[in-house]
Amino acid sequence: MTNKMLNGFVNVGFYTSRGTGSTGQTLDMDFTMERLGKAMEKKAEYDTYIQGLDAKYDNVKQVWAKLSKETDSLYKQLKENTPKANDENYKFDTGLFEQYSDAFRDDVRALNKKQ
Repeated sequence: MTNKMLNGFVNVGFYTSRGTGSTGQTLDMDFTMERLGKAMEKKAEYDTYIQGLDAKYDNVKQVWAKLSKETDSLYKQLKENTPKANDENYKFDTGLFEQYSDAFRDDVRALNKKQ
């Protein structure tokens, strides 16, 4: 889930500043929004699953809670005000999302190494 969201959110940032996706390719914002919407539907399942984990996973749960909240915030912004290409006034900060996403990935990897 987080990789799809990360790619979508990063592409939005480039789209507003450059009019293209992150690697310079043409970006269909309607399609991007549709894909993000599908990922958000799946996110609700992940929220429920992760919150149901036992105390052994408290670090993962804590980071997920932050990541989930930031994901909701970014998606809400996109839904309420869909960006336009080359709109330098559109502010879309993915910094916290990326920080929490990296921490979540690292914590999950650390758990996998322990097993």
